[in-house]
Amino acid sequence: MLQLILLLIGLAFVDSLNPYSIGLQIYLILFTKRKITSLLFIFGVFITYFSCGIGVFLGIDLFIMSFFDTLFQSIGSAVDYIEFILGLLLMLYEVMKIIRNRRPTKVVAEDDNKKTSTKVFAIILLGSLGVLSDMPTAVPYLAFIARLSEVNLSLLSSILMLLLYNVIFILPEVVLLVIWLVNKEQIEKKLQKGKQIIQKLNQIITPILMFGIGMFLIIDSIFYLF
Repeated sequence: MLQLILLLIGLAFVDSLNPYSIGLQIYLILFTKRKITSLLFIFGVFITYFSCGIGVFLGIDLFIMSFFDTLFQSIGSAVDYIEFILGLLLMLYEVMKIIRNRRPTKVVAEDDNKKTSTKVFAIILLGSLGVLSDMPTAVPYLAFIARLSEVNLSLLSSILMLLLYNVIFILPEVVLLVIWLVNKEQIEKKLQKGKQIIQKLNQIITPILMFGIGMFLIIDSIFYLF
């Protein structure tokens, strides 16, 4: 049992150094300045990773993969059409956003209010999607689950082990939030200039990135359709 716990701590610590979660937590702290937003993001990461771990441990993931394999075989090329439409919609959305941003007066003034009215579901989904995208390559987590399945523990003990793993996994995000809350004023002063630069860069980089993703989806779907 002691070896299993030590393995848990080691793998969870390595796994917790996730560039996506840490980077996005820093972004949310600096740009939303709201404790609840960061807490919701952490919750989304935690509940999704924990649920995925239980699913893999119980073998539910095999059932889901089998279901979707059958579904995609029956659908055929419909997925490629959906991919093409999504890519097109993404590019159209960015065009509409650029047009709206060019309108004068109240648009800039309303930005701060929009940031403070971030929806709960959207923030939780943000954390969940990042975890889901990383799950297939979550080697430390999958290695621990594989080891856990080889040990003769009760279901409750196994779930508690996964719970502990995920608590360690979200520690960097929690620590970042605590550091910001304790040193909020000092950090804000030092990062204000950098924040303004990043905001200006985001206005350029985000549309290019969204156009790139949309173009990739369209080209990829055309490749498979034709």
